[in-house]
Amino acid sequence: MSSVRAYKLLIGITLALGAVLLLRPDWVLRLYSETISPAEIELPQQQLVATSTPVIEPVAKAEAFDVSKINFAVTSATESAQKSNAAPSIATAAQDPLKANHLTIPRMGVDADVIHGETDKTLLQGLWHIPGSAYPGENGNIVISAHRWLYKPPNPKTFYLIDKLQVGDPIYYDYQGSRYTYKVTKTFIVDPEDVQILKQDVNKLTLFTCTPLYSTKQRFVVNADLVSVTPL
Repeated sequence: MSSVRAYKLLIGITLALGAVLLLRPDWVLRLYSETISPAEIELPQQQLVATSTPVIEPVAKAEAFDVSKINFAVTSATESAQKSNAAPSIATAAQDPLKANHLTIPRMGVDADVIHGETDKTLLQGLWHIPGSAYPGENGNIVISAHRWLYKPPNPKTFYLIDKLQVGDPIYYDYQGSRYTYKVTKTFIVDPEDVQILKQDVNKLTLFTCTPLYSTKQRFVVNADLVSVTPL
């Protein structure tokens, strides 16, 4: 009889608890939220959207060019051969403006095509666009070099009078159908090993040659900023 009584008591307690749960479901939910482990709750995964700004690499890489090894020395034989040639007129012949690659610097008397070449032997032809530097219309530093003394000065192909340039002087670069007008902003002297003059972190035009006159000891450098672009 005792087992039957215990069984009835268990049924009664179960029914009583069921009634309580039906009447107060908030107790059950509170008890569940307080005792459940955080590891047992799975939150929905959120999609992450990339917001990082892309890094823009410079187009030109002039820093890789070893400017310290440029040979500005003019041997007597080379100088004699160059002087024997007829000096070109400062007034250039008409050419297709879409193929233009021409530099004019009035105060220096420079008026010549810019030559592309991979070695400093290009200097024997005149104005040399340093490999890896920018071109007009591109982001970066356009770097042009020339001999200080090659042809008998004054001559439109050399930078003989580079030390006469003054801040504010105009420089005209005709390139592929457009005239890029620059204004001189700075002149200074550096050692041959100073490759900072080739850095491509700023949009500008850089000219350089050897100095003092008739010496290759240092480099005379000119910086100029772009002020306008007009169609030819």
